Amino acid sequence: MARYEMMMITDSGLGDKKQEELISKVQDIISKYNAELYDIERLGERKLAYPIEGYDIGTYYVFYFSGLVDLIEELRRVLKITEGIIRFRIFRRRDLEKIG
Repeated sequence: MARYEMMMITDSGLGDKKQEELISKVQDIISKYNAELYDIERLGERKLAYPIEGYDIGTYYVFYFSGLVDLIEELRRVLKITEGIIRFRIFRRRDLEKIG
Protein backbone atom coordinates (compact mmCIF):
# COMPACT_ATOMS: atom_id res chain seq x y z
CA MET A 1 0.00 0.00 0.00
CA ALA A 2 1.11 3.52 -0.75
CA ARG A 3 1.54 6.05 2.05
CA TYR A 4 -0.19 9.42 1.94
CA GLU A 5 -0.36 12.73 3.73
CA MET A 6 -3.58 14.72 3.58
CA MET A 7 -3.85 18.35 4.62
CA MET A 8 -7.39 19.49 5.36
CA ILE A 9 -8.65 22.97 6.26
CA THR A 10 -12.03 23.22 7.96
CA ASP A 11 -14.27 26.15 8.83
CA SER A 12 -12.92 27.45 12.13
CA GLY A 13 -16.38 28.76 12.99
CA LEU A 14 -17.66 25.23 13.50
CA GLY A 15 -17.94 24.06 17.07
CA ASP A 16 -15.71 21.37 18.54
CA LYS A 17 -18.43 18.75 18.08
CA LYS A 18 -18.74 19.45 14.34
CA GLN A 19 -14.94 19.46 13.94
CA GLU A 20 -14.80 16.05 15.64
CA GLU A 21 -17.55 14.77 13.31
CA LEU A 22 -15.51 15.80 10.26
CA ILE A 23 -12.42 14.03 11.62
CA SER A 24 -14.50 10.96 12.43
CA LYS A 25 -15.91 10.97 8.90
CA VAL A 26 -12.39 10.82 7.44
CA GLN A 27 -11.39 8.08 9.89
CA ASP A 28 -14.47 6.05 8.93
CA ILE A 29 -13.65 6.26 5.23
CA ILE A 30 -10.06 5.17 5.86
CA SER A 31 -11.14 2.20 8.00
CA LYS A 32 -13.87 1.23 5.51
CA TYR A 33 -11.16 0.69 2.89
CA ASN A 34 -9.04 -1.41 5.26
CA ALA A 35 -6.30 1.20 5.22
CA GLU A 36 -4.09 2.15 8.12
CA LEU A 37 -4.26 5.56 9.77
CA TYR A 38 -0.91 6.39 11.38
CA ASP A 39 -1.47 9.82 12.85
CA ILE A 40 -3.66 12.94 12.86
CA GLU A 41 -2.12 16.29 13.71
CA ARG A 42 -4.34 19.22 14.63
CA LEU A 43 -2.34 22.30 13.73
CA GLY A 44 -5.01 24.65 15.00
CA GLU A 45 -6.53 27.83 13.63
CA ARG A 46 -4.50 29.87 11.20
CA LYS A 47 -5.07 32.83 8.96
CA LEU A 48 -5.30 31.75 5.34
CA ALA A 49 -2.76 33.20 2.90
CA TYR A 50 -5.70 34.43 0.83
CA PRO A 51 -9.50 34.20 1.22
CA ILE A 52 -11.02 30.90 0.07
CA GLU A 53 -14.76 30.97 -0.60
CA GLY A 54 -15.12 33.88 1.82
CA TYR A 55 -13.08 32.29 4.63
CA ASP A 56 -10.08 34.13 6.11
CA ILE A 57 -9.32 31.70 8.94
CA GLY A 58 -9.35 27.90 8.96
CA THR A 59 -8.52 24.99 11.24
CA TYR A 60 -5.72 22.87 9.83
CA TYR A 61 -5.39 19.08 10.14
CA VAL A 62 -2.80 16.69 8.70
CA PHE A 63 -3.56 12.97 8.29
CA TYR A 64 -0.92 10.29 7.66
CA PHE A 65 -2.24 7.01 6.29
CA SER A 66 -1.64 4.20 3.83
CA GLY A 67 -4.12 2.86 1.31
CA LEU A 68 -4.94 1.98 -2.24
CA VAL A 69 -6.08 4.23 -5.08
CA ASP A 70 -9.78 3.50 -4.51
CA LEU A 71 -9.47 5.02 -1.01
CA ILE A 72 -8.00 8.22 -2.45
CA GLU A 73 -10.79 8.47 -5.01
CA GLU A 74 -13.43 8.01 -2.29
CA LEU A 75 -11.80 10.61 -0.01
CA ARG A 76 -11.73 13.14 -2.85
CA ARG A 77 -15.35 12.43 -3.76
CA VAL A 78 -16.66 12.74 -0.21
CA LEU A 79 -14.55 15.70 0.93
CA LYS A 80 -15.49 17.78 -2.13
CA ILE A 81 -19.15 17.67 -1.13
CA THR A 82 -18.78 17.80 2.66
CA GLU A 83 -19.94 21.04 4.21
CA GLY A 84 -17.43 22.63 6.54
CA ILE A 85 -14.34 21.59 4.60
CA ILE A 86 -12.71 24.60 2.97
CA ARG A 87 -9.87 22.85 1.18
CA PHE A 88 -7.92 19.59 1.18
CA ARG A 89 -4.90 18.17 -0.61
CA ILE A 90 -3.65 14.59 -0.73
CA PHE A 91 0.01 13.85 -1.35
CA ARG A 92 1.66 10.49 -1.95
CA ARG A 93 4.68 10.21 0.35
CA ARG A 94 7.16 7.90 -1.35
CA ASP A 95 9.77 8.88 1.23
CA LEU A 96 7.60 7.29 3.96
CA GLU A 97 7.09 4.10 1.92
CA LYS A 98 10.74 3.20 2.50
CA ILE A 99 10.08 3.10 6.24
CA GLY A 100 8.93 -0.35 7.42
